[in-house]
Amino acid sequence: MQGLQTLSSNTEIFQLIQLNSKALNTRITNNSHVTEFQLVTGVYEFPIQPDVLKDYLLSLVSKGFKFGTIQRKADSLHSAHKGVESPFKQSDVKDFIKGLKNMMLANDRKSVVVKHSKPISKELLLHKVDELTRTNTNKSIRDKAIIILGYMGALRVSEIQNLRLSDLEKVEGGYLLHLYESKNLEAGEVGTKWLPESQSLLCPVNAIQSFLETFNRSEDEFLFRSFKKGDIESDIQITTRGIQKLVKSIFGVEYSAHSLRSGFATTSFELGATHSQVMAQTLHKSVSGLLPYDQSDVKRNNSVNAIL
Repeated sequence: MQGLQTLSSNTEIFQLIQLNSKALNTRITNNSHVTEFQLVTGVYEFPIQPDVLKDYLLSLVSKGFKFGTIQRKADSLHSAHKGVESPFKQSDVKDFIKGLKNMMLANDRKSVVVKHSKPISKELLLHKVDELTRTNTNKSIRDKAIIILGYMGALRVSEIQNLRLSDLEKVEGGYLLHLYESKNLEAGEVGTKWLPESQSLLCPVNAIQSFLETFNRSEDEFLFRSFKKGDIESDIQITTRGIQKLVKSIFGVEYSAHSLRSGFATTSFELGATHSQVMAQTLHKSVSGLLPYDQSDVKRNNSVNAIL
């Protein structure tokens, strides 16, 4: 009896006993699931907020995980809440997981898998920008500005259409692009994106300056207009349909205007960017809307790369 009392009073030994309450393989799996969650979301503090947790679980569906795997990852996160209140005990989280399970089993995941436009790679963008630079017509200067700003600014098609000169603020090292209307913004909220100067052919600063040297714009005017036959700019603001046709004519019919935005996100992840870094440019409010673009685990971090 005295031995047990001595053992329980030793904090280090007591903690060791608690850690060994689960089998070694289970502990290794749990730790890997927690590490994965932290790397994906950038959240390292516990307890995990319910909205962050639900966004993360939904993102796993978008990546093609089966519910059994999602449940195991959720169990690992629940086990990690030692000494703090676990969000998995909350009724709304329980209902969310139950509803997610029912939807996935009933619809074979099809109802919750998000599909996105085919992303434009950096290599393809470089190739097309080089072609437009060599063409060097009024229309090609406009088209180059549209696709570079759309890509580097991770812009939606409506955001490209409604860009004004006053949205661009010249600062040291580049431009700040201010958005006042966007799907990602609440009423009265302003979203700011960074467009840096560089030596790259894809430099957004050069694209903007070349455009403004060719086309005179006042502060409140829309930047981009449609073109008449030939190389003549009209007085009419470009339409979203016009931008869609422009992207398809440059990159191919399998692409859309949204391919500029998805191309930015996908390429950023492939180059090692974190979700918070990409979200700073896309202005996503949650990780779940962004994770379908992240194929880095499938490609860059896949163990098959070490074999080939």
